[in-house]
Amino acid sequence: MPYKVFTTEEVLASADVNTYLMRQVIVTCTSGTRPASPSEGMTCYETDTDRYMGYDGSAWREVAVLHPPSACAQRTSDQSISSAVQTTVTFAQAAWNIRNMWNAGNPTRLTVPSGMGGVYEVGGVIEYEANINGARQAILLLNGAPVGRSSSMNSGSGPPGRMSFHRLISVSAGDYFELAGYQNSGVTLQMTNVNRQPELWARRVGPTS
Repeated sequence: MPYKVFTTEEVLASADVNTYLMRQVIVTCTSGTRPASPSEGMTCYETDTDRYMGYDGSAWREVAVLHPPSACAQRTSDQSISSAVQTTVTFAQAAWNIRNMWNAGNPTRLTVPSGMGGVYEVGGVIEYEANINGARQAILLLNGAPVGRSSSMNSGSGPPGRMSFHRLISVSAGDYFELAGYQNSGVTLQMTNVNRQPELWARRVGPTS
């Protein structure tokens, strides 16, 4: 639909309102009250989902989310990891926490908010105290099950073992991310609190379709 420049004292017909005006503004609605007969390129803002939606000629597609979910959970002290026992990290605070992905009632989790499923970028880091024996892992959990990990054998010199991961993952509302550590040195090791590590962060980057 072309852009129209109205001339002085031109009569504003109903067809102009329904086409040139209504179809070239951002309509405010809800996800259940979008325009029934949209034209390609029409844009609306859903007050119940905080999403900007655009019509591509066949379906409504997400354009952007206002204030998308994002959080970074951190510890403020060391955490003990027994040898050969997968241990979920318990966090003490959030460096940022948009849409309340982290809360103290479930301190191990970053939870996908209602209506905010999609593709998330997730990362985590753990630093273990120095020990010359065994392997170290940082494990990403989705709803309690491993979906990714970073693994390494500790070097013979025994410096601190720093493990991290970074990935994209498709999730639904209510799903939750956790960070777990694993080591098999034969003794209990500390996940050390260095620069607010261990740390788990996640942010929504877009829809899945």
